[in-house]
Amino acid sequence: MENTIEAYKSNTSSLAGVQIKLLVEYMDLTEHLKIIDTICNVLLPSGINTVISVLQSDNKVDVHIATGFASMISKFTGLPVISINEAKTLASTDNRVGFKDAQSSYLHLGASITDQCKAMLSFLQYYGWYHFLIVTTAIPKHDRFINVLETLTERSSGQEHFVEREIEWEICNKVELNMEDNLTAQVQKVADSDCTIVLLFCSEEEARAIMKIAEDYNLLREGYVWIAAETILETVSVIAPDEFPPGLLAVKFQSPLYDTNRAVQDATSIYLKGLDEYLRKDMDINIGLPDNCWVDTMVPSPTTEAFLGYLKGQSSGESTRNIIFDKDGNVQNIRVAIMNINQFQKWEQVGVWSKSKSNDTLVINDVTWIGGQHQKPDGLTPHRHITFTTIPEGSYVSLIELSEEECTAGARCKFRPNGIGEYEYRCCIGLCIDLLLKLSEDLGFTYDLYVVDDQKFGAFENGSWNGIVGDIVRGKADASIATLLDTANRSAVIDTSVSYMKSGISVLVKRVEGAIPSDAFLAPFDYTVWLLLTVGIVQTVALAVFLFECFSPGGYAGKIRGPKASKFTFGSSLWIVWALLFNNTVPLKPPRSYTAKFMTNMWGCFSLIFIAMYTANLVAHMIRETPDDMVDGFLDDRLQEPRKYSNPMKFGTIHSTSVEQYISQVNPEMQDHMEPYNQPLAPKAIEAVKYGHMDAFIYDEAALKDLAAKDQDCSLHVVGKTVGETGYTIALTKGSHWTKSINKHIIRYTDSGFLQTLVDKWLTSMCGSKGDSIRKPLGIEHSSGVFMLLLGGTCASVLIFIGEHLFYRFLRNYFTEKFAKKELVAVVAEAMAHSIYAPTRKSDNCLCDNWECQQLSNELDDALARLGELESMIWTTRNGNSQGYTPDICRGKRTSIRQIWLPLPQNETFQGEHHNEQFDSDSDSQTPTKYFPNSFNNMDSLDVLYDRIESTV
Repeated sequence: MENTIEAYKSNTSSLAGVQIKLLVEYMDLTEHLKIIDTICNVLLPSGINTVISVLQSDNKVDVHIATGFASMISKFTGLPVISINEAKTLASTDNRVGFKDAQSSYLHLGASITDQCKAMLSFLQYYGWYHFLIVTTAIPKHDRFINVLETLTERSSGQEHFVEREIEWEICNKVELNMEDNLTAQVQKVADSDCTIVLLFCSEEEARAIMKIAEDYNLLREGYVWIAAETILETVSVIAPDEFPPGLLAVKFQSPLYDTNRAVQDATSIYLKGLDEYLRKDMDINIGLPDNCWVDTMVPSPTTEAFLGYLKGQSSGESTRNIIFDKDGNVQNIRVAIMNINQFQKWEQVGVWSKSKSNDTLVINDVTWIGGQHQKPDGLTPHRHITFTTIPEGSYVSLIELSEEECTAGARCKFRPNGIGEYEYRCCIGLCIDLLLKLSEDLGFTYDLYVVDDQKFGAFENGSWNGIVGDIVRGKADASIATLLDTANRSAVIDTSVSYMKSGISVLVKRVEGAIPSDAFLAPFDYTVWLLLTVGIVQTVALAVFLFECFSPGGYAGKIRGPKASKFTFGSSLWIVWALLFNNTVPLKPPRSYTAKFMTNMWGCFSLIFIAMYTANLVAHMIRETPDDMVDGFLDDRLQEPRKYSNPMKFGTIHSTSVEQYISQVNPEMQDHMEPYNQPLAPKAIEAVKYGHMDAFIYDEAALKDLAAKDQDCSLHVVGKTVGETGYTIALTKGSHWTKSINKHIIRYTDSGFLQTLVDKWLTSMCGSKGDSIRKPLGIEHSSGVFMLLLGGTCASVLIFIGEHLFYRFLRNYFTEKFAKKELVAVVAEAMAHSIYAPTRKSDNCLCDNWECQQLSNELDDALARLGELESMIWTTRNGNSQGYTPDICRGKRTSIRQIWLPLPQNETFQGEHHNEQFDSDSDSQTPTKYFPNSFNNMDSLDVLYDRIESTV
């Protein structure tokens, strides 16, 4: 050190006249307070301005304590300390004014734990490894080593990261070894981990013991990577200890041979350069340090802060200094060597990690790996390679043939037929496989996939687990990707992820051919509509038509023009309404008034639409069969208490499933009854239900719905509510580090809609909604439009009714006069009327010269012809034949209607009591009955008709 000072002074003009006094103090680090006494009572009173600290001891605890005291004194007195020992900075923990934002005066000349961790992680990132196992002992600062690694690899942390945020770092496990305890049992934890990359933090002596036992556990074989912190390089030597395996990696400040002497020389140079630059600025040699440690309030003086800035190299610029310190006192432009033991058991430098303000860089040369290999282990280590097991089940996992040994649609998997023999390769596809591919892509692992030999999900039987759970427990598989339900018993021996699909226990049965109900013809509409139609609407419309006809001036009641038998009654109106509603072609007596006719037409429109709706909906209801399932769900008594029935149902589930375990726990009687019917696989159970060997199949609801949807016959469906709701999970080895990452990604897939996309892709039904959707009858809300049409027509009829009355009262005479004068309107009206009412023939006896007379004459001829037919029928009935008889009324003689006589046999007298009039005034037909002579008892209407003709002529 003295030689360094003299050499520097001789080359520096600013230090030529400065007397630099060197004080050397040796202390016993076991006396922890000795360092405080030395600095406060010896060094500070002597007027020193810098301390170069080199604390070394076999006892790392003593060194740690002494370093802490030196750092504390430096902090509270402002005394610059350049030390090869790292101490936790106190700058951020002191809230006193002037200290919270002050720069650290304790300068660590070495690689901090943070820098060592960054160098290790950069090395792993260089080779594409993002997982590791942490192994430490109880030496000082081991907890800080773990905390720094966790902070640097935690993606969700708000702190600044030295790696890209897209990287998914994983810490497989953290193992702290107690060197005073049984080390062999503790190293077993390392051997049980699926990580093959180990970051080690311990002393050199401890590392020797660990490596010796690790070799016994085969942890130093090819494929393992061990990277140690600088703490194992206490002895600076080219030759590595014999216990250290070739291929062991370590990090070290500056270079492989950088030792304490070199550090002291660098510390001295840092001090001299800082002092030189400080004095060149005409600063006072007295930097303003106190002469003791007992001042109440110590605030760094400006000269102390200035001198500290030159020591750190921050005031002189980065280009003029080899070593620069940051605000916290750590080397800012640090250089960390990557050390490696070669095949000759020698340490050599194979890389350098360096840090600057702009970025971090890593340069790697040829590395000797454990096992003597010079090539990086192929692919990823076993930690990133996961062996998955599965079970084929419907759309979740299906096996198809490989196409030229490639599987482009899913994942290549292997299985053994019947669980024995050689493995055969297939292509696995399905919802679970797509989820596996997505996880593999996002988490960056490779995988193997095989079908579990016994094709069981896992149950504890005969003292061990079988199926998927058994393979994971025994280590044959690392995880499963299948429709595995999470249960308490399974969670005790394996880890399970969050559910990626909800499910539960439900029942699948075969569809029963239902019968069409007797009231199916009423199904198109609900009973409210039928009641409203038959009781309310029909009667109301019939009454409206009748009232319009009665009170309309153009109706029968307004002006009777025919016989009383032709009167329009309420029965006639009701007959029209029902006939139009059901579209029956029966004889009708139509109304005469325009209002009643319009109302009738509106009812016809209503009937047309109503019948169309009824017919269309009736077809759908008539072809729908009402199901009559044997059970209505899992809680049905026929399932829960089967022995209570004389003819119990046949139902079962799948062996070694969570459903079987659940039923055995909640209902042992039910489980005993199911035992003979339980099936080994779901497809077997489906066949048993379809062919009648089983009445019901109890299983996972989600799987049952998928199986029913894919049934080609569409003869199966799920009934009842779901019980025991849980979900499908991914099973993993107990304590697996993958559990947290997989959970996080499944939650992310749920939120982003990716899982719903898989459901839409794979769980579509071939049967659609056959038999599952019940077509509801049309209610008032569905057919309200047609009723509104009828209501509007009724309102319009009322307006027409009022208009008709107004016309007859005020305008009829006016238009009559216009017809008489033969004005243009009358001529047009007469022509239109003639075209409408023109007779098809002209009466031989017609003496009329206008259309009204001609019409009445034709009507009279028709009536007389009918009377002639009736007279002939009477003559034939009484005399046996009508040969040679011509009725007088048909001889072209127009006489008084009252003179028409009906010839009767000589021996027969007219019995009026047997020949009463047989007409129904409300009937639609005016055809007389067998006793028609009395049809002529009242001929007033015909007389009136004849009188009108004669008066017209």
